[in-house]
Amino acid sequence: MLRKRKLRFESLENRQMMAGDVTAAVAGGVLTITGDTAANDISLLPTGIANTFLVRGNNGTTVNMAAGFLAVGVTSDVTIDLDDGDDILSVNNVVLPANLNIVDSFAGTNTVNLGVGGSILVKGNISYVDTSGAVNAITANVVQSTGSQYYQFAGDASFLKITRGSSVGATTIDMQDSGNVQIDISDFYSQGVLGISSFGGPSNINGIRIGTGGNMSIQTENANIDLNTIHVRGTLFINDSDASSVSIQASVIDGSTVISMSGTADSTVTFANNVAKTVSISTFNGDDIIIVSASDIDRLFVYAGSGNDNVVVQSTILHRYSQIDAGSGFDSVSNGGTGFSPQLSLSNFSNGPTNFLLPRIVRV
Repeated sequence: MLRKRKLRFESLENRQMMAGDVTAAVAGGVLTITGDTAANDISLLPTGIANTFLVRGNNGTTVNMAAGFLAVGVTSDVTIDLDDGDDILSVNNVVLPANLNIVDSFAGTNTVNLGVGGSILVKGNISYVDTSGAVNAITANVVQSTGSQYYQFAGDASFLKITRGSSVGATTIDMQDSGNVQIDISDFYSQGVLGISSFGGPSNINGIRIGTGGNMSIQTENANIDLNTIHVRGTLFINDSDASSVSIQASVIDGSTVISMSGTADSTVTFANNVAKTVSISTFNGDDIIIVSASDIDRLFVYAGSGNDNVVVQSTILHRYSQIDAGSGFDSVSNGGTGFSPQLSLSNFSNGPTNFLLPRIVRV
């Protein structure tokens, strides 16, 4: 007896098709590239000829209704407007004669890869500005600029990764009111100041092997900040208005270090294996944990504010007068018997346990 076989439809994998037509032109030495409302995929590539670049369309995207555009006589800025759509932009293995400006003010998820397929040198400033509120995924790999670098986002769940690059000028990362942001910076040197801001809610900021020729500032709202092996030749300033956690390890800060956790949530601050001048840590509200360990510090000032706080200072050398103020609440302080300058002042720990010994004198 023959069996009837039932036929059914199976859904295929969902794939986004890139398309659209991008316009490109050179006028007065400036290369201008403008996307359309479709999902564009373009690359800016070298040609081996000075001041000449290839603007190539990928995955169905055309450039000036062709497969690509040969940009000749580019002696000034390169300006790219991604326009609408979920766009992909790649800039690889090029030396640009002046500024690189990338803008997007329309909706769409953007993926921008700078130097991922080969290092790039920009003889000027790098600027990426997105005011659309869309998601952005930006990777800058082996990107060097003789001027400043500026990255601005306005979309939640955006991602920025900078690695093995440098900036002769200042480096600014402005996430505006974006939430759920991920920022990863590694092996990067900013000869000027390095500033990071994100005020839209939870974010993660990770930095490893970072150097600055000036100050470094991080201003956030409810962020987890992890810095490892950094060298700041100016002041390190960290402020979180809805406190979460800050960890600084194996680092050198030539100027002052100021950590301010001003929110009402519980905070955790870890300052370990560092060499620093004056270190000021304030946690204000919440049940906070402050750990200072295995560090060489000129002066230490801790203010734990309200809440039931725990302050631990261990295996740390303090060279000059220092102070720990627990604020209000049921607080505890300990150092496990490790020593530092007896000039340390403790206050407002009367409501909690104290395990604090001062066996060692360090003088300058």
